Amino acid sequence: KKPTEIAISLDMPVRVVQRVIQTWNEIGEVCRDRRYIGRAPLMSPNHCKFMLALVEQKPDIYLDEIQEELYMQHDIDVSLATIWRTLR
Repeated sequence: KKPTEIAISLDMPVRVVQRVIQTWNEIGEVCRDRRYIGRAPLMSPNHCKFMLALVEQKPDIYLDEIQEELYMQHDIDVSLATIWRTLR
């Protein structure tokens, strides 16, 4: 059947049917692996280890101090919210 016929039969948008068919032709599955969808993480596991080491060395360190160290030593600019979420 054509994508238009399938879309009408399933009461779905044609573009959704086309995307599913394309995915099937590319990888043999109707759904892509969700781990690779979306934005790539800003911080690597090494950055996380670095932050944990900072906190272990100085338990009363402020988030903005961690932010500054990340920028100075790893050239990574992340928000305070990102640092907080990572350390939670």
